[in-house]
This record gives sequence, C-alpha cells and structure tokens, in this order.
Amino acid sequence: NEEVAFATGNPITYTRELSLLEILNTVENPEDNLEIKIINNVMVSNNSNVDSELMKNLLVFGSAMELYYINNNTFKIKELNPLNCYVNLDAEGQVIDAIYVYKTDKEEYIEYFDSFKIYKMDKNFNIIEEKDHYFGCCPISYCSLIDGIYNTLFTDLKALQDNIENLLSDFSNEIGDSRLSYLILKNMGLDAEEIEGLKDNSETAAPTVKEIAETIIGNFRDNGILLINASKEVEAKAEYLVKSINPEIHNKLFTILQDTVYQLSQHINLNEQQSSNTSGVALMTRIIALRNKVKIQQNCMTKAIRYRLSCMFIALNKLYGKELDKSKVGIKYTLNVPNDDASTTDIINKLVPQGILSAETGLAQLSFINNPKQELEKAKAELE
Repeated sequence: NEEVAFATGNPITYTRELSLLEILNTVENPEDNLEIKIINNVMVSNNSNVDSELMKNLLVFGSAMELYYINNNTFKIKELNPLNCYVNLDAEGQVIDAIYVYKTDKEEYIEYFDSFKIYKMDKNFNIIEEKDHYFGCCPISYCSLIDGIYNTLFTDLKALQDNIENLLSDFSNEIGDSRLSYLILKNMGLDAEEIEGLKDNSETAAPTVKEIAETIIGNFRDNGILLINASKEVEAKAEYLVKSINPEIHNKLFTILQDTVYQLSQHINLNEQQSSNTSGVALMTRIIALRNKVKIQQNCMTKAIRYRLSCMFIALNKLYGKELDKSKVGIKYTLNVPNDDASTTDIINKLVPQGILSAETGLAQLSFINNPKQELEKAKAELE
C-alpha cells in the first residue's frame, strides 16, 4: 500500500507532446491540446482509483491487466489480474488474445477476446454470445514487473514474515499457555477414601505410585484441586518449572527481523521517532532507494497506460469521427512524497529572472502544480 500511495497517490498528469509529424515540420509550441482534454474527461467518468488498482495488482501479482469497453458511448476501464485473466503475448509483449473469467448471479462465465470479436461462453466453453468490438486489437492491456512475480514484496519477504509470525506466536504461547513449563508436584497425596476408590475390591493390592500420580494430575486438570499433605517432617508443594528466558531476547530478535524487512523492501519505518528539526532534504535522502524503486515500477505500468490511450483513441475516433493521435500525449507521474517546495521556489526565483530557466519549467518542479502551462497562462492573465 505504501508503494501504491507513493506511485499513484497523486493523479497521473497527461501533457501535450510533439508528434513525429510535428517534429518533422519543426513545430515548437503546438496550440491544440484536444487529446489532453478528452483524456481528462474520460478519466473522470471512470473510477478515480483506477490507476491505483492497476499499480496494486502489478505489485501484488507481478503483472496486471486492464479490460477496455464502451458503455453508453463512454470509454470504460476495468482492472483485471492473473487470478481472473490470462493473456497470450507475442514476441514484443503485446496481447494477441485473452480470456476473462467472472461470476454473475453465482454462474461462472468465460469471455474470450481477440482483435475483432468477443466470445461469451459458459463454464463448459459453450458459446453463448458472439459480438464485434470497436478496437481492431485485443481490448486488454498487459504490464509486468521486470522479473514478474519474483520481483514482488511477497517473494522477498515471505520467509521473514513467517519468522516474525512464529516468533510472536511462540512468545504469546509462553505467556498465555505456559506451554514450555513443567508442573512439579512434591509429596502430593490422596486421602484414604480416594486411595480405597482406586482398588477394584478390598482384597486388591494397594495402588501403585503411577496410579496415584495419574489420579492427582487428573483431579488437578479436571477440578483444579490438589491435596497437599505437608507436615513438619515432609515438605509438600506444587510449582511450575519455567524456562528462564529474558524477554529482551524476543525483543531483540523481533527488532532484527523488522529491520531486515525494511532493508529488503527498501522502505523506511515511519513510526520511528524523528528529530524535530529534520529537513525535507533529509527525509528525501532517506527514501531515495524507495523513490528509485517506485519509478521503475511506474515505468513498467506505463506500458499498460499507453495501450489504454491507444484503445481509447481508436474507439473515440470511430464513435465521433475524430483523428486523435496518441503520440501527442505524454505521461507524467508525480510521486506522493514530501517535497521541499520552499527550496525549489528559491531556486526558481534565482534562475528565471536571469533567463537560465523558463517560468513554465520552474512551475513544473513544484509538487502542487499539475499543469504548468495552464498555470502560467492564468498568472499572465491576472497580471494584464
């Protein structure tokens, strides 16, 4: 959850980029941004957590899928995972065809997608419905981590997590159940009536020590009662022989395992006490490994995002007769981490007046600015 929050806690920003044709025609500052407006409009009509769900599936399973479809002339996105979807990939990692398994009213159905049609089947693979789709390609995208399932936190931390759970379980059992102790009974006894009761008849020999001991323990177990025959000559007592373990041993082992978990996952313990004067730069330095890790994960997710845009524009072009171009769209991630905007502002104030840095580029460095170009235009309009 922490990595998902870092990666997609801030919404993905779509920026206007130059297409290949515009670059060849030496276009420097394109005026139109129709593609960006349409993407923002489409994303509003979908679940606001769609990108977070995609990232979560990617980190949990090592791979993730998205299903695209049209509902009431609106482009819709549904998140899938390896538990309910299987994809067939070509040599370049693009989806050739896929199956999606789901339940409706306790009935299980299977949908098969290729580049042209959708086949709906029952659980016995009998075709129930066949229909065309808009996309001209398989409407399911796929992305994966570099090493797939072997690059997930589950794989890295499973053994350590099991050790931590065993440690806590053993320590709780020692405290709650006295599981690792022995009950010592010294000179315990039974009264005369109980001893007679152990005999089958009056002529039977006296019960053995083992029989008496089993009876004493049985009474203690069932009734919680012990007869202590203590006298001046004979000392009688009942006590536990408990293994002498310093609680610090458990605490130290738990701390070692916990620290190892944070090191392997490249996370930091946010519950640690921080000094009051810890700067934003110091905090950023502590999470630099996590930032680098999350950026790699974002790069892996970008494959699915770009395929999403491709399917989106294909469908909308057919629905509305437009010529939307996915190459005009850039994808920008903003990590949801502490940012020292005050220091960044000081740098901008020094570089922009000297002409070393453009105001738009400077605004793009601030964490609370999502669209620097639009923000700059608003600022200029207010000054006029």
